[in-house]
Amino acid sequence: MSEIQSIIERVKKLLALGESDNPNEAQNAMSAAHSLMQKYRISMTEMEMKTGIKEEIINDKDNPVFKAGRIPGWRSQLLGTIAQHCGCAAYKNRKYKGDTSLHLVGRESDINITKYMFDYASKELIRMADRYCKNKGHRYYDSWFLGAIYGIDQKLKEAEKNIAEECKTSAIVLVNNRHQEANDFMHNSMNIKNPTRCNSHIDGNAFNAGHFVGKNDIDLDVGRKIEG
Repeated sequence: MSEIQSIIERVKKLLALGESDNPNEAQNAMSAAHSLMQKYRISMTEMEMKTGIKEEIINDKDNPVFKAGRIPGWRSQLLGTIAQHCGCAAYKNRKYKGDTSLHLVGRESDINITKYMFDYASKELIRMADRYCKNKGHRYYDSWFLGAIYGIDQKLKEAEKNIAEECKTSAIVLVNNRHQEANDFMHNSMNIKNPTRCNSHIDGNAFNAGHFVGKNDIDLDVGRKIEG
């Protein structure tokens, strides 16, 4: 088993704990999982700095992250947000074997990490939406998701700021540049623009309610426990 496969298996076990009904246990599991993933990304970047050999950026066009006849805007927004924080770029393909599909561009290891984070966050948001949005209509439902995703984005930005303050390696700068590299590849080599933008009429109350949940109840800390 390769190192990245071993990391992913450990992450899958941690995320399974994150599905617990115990909030503290779920929070701890997610923090540990994302710290593990970020630590792996930093160590691989440090190796690249020493060897000069960089992992190739790829277009994962044959392995969609998600596909359906119609993809809700919040799923596209969620993938784009998580991809940005994991060093990837995301795009939508409306002609994938009769379906619409979501895909990633980036290093293979970052793509695998993004997929697991997206799958977990999707399931958690749907589970919480069933509790908070029941019988409130499609507009409220969609607005709640967008608010929750905005909260997740803010939380990840705060985590990255903490990582930058705690880590003593220059590799963190290169790790943080990976999204821009993937984005440039997607725009310049694939000619894809505005890939996962979501246009929706927002219900302000629902957005604010979702924002609170996304920032406080979904733990996607990408590296709070990294050792410097």
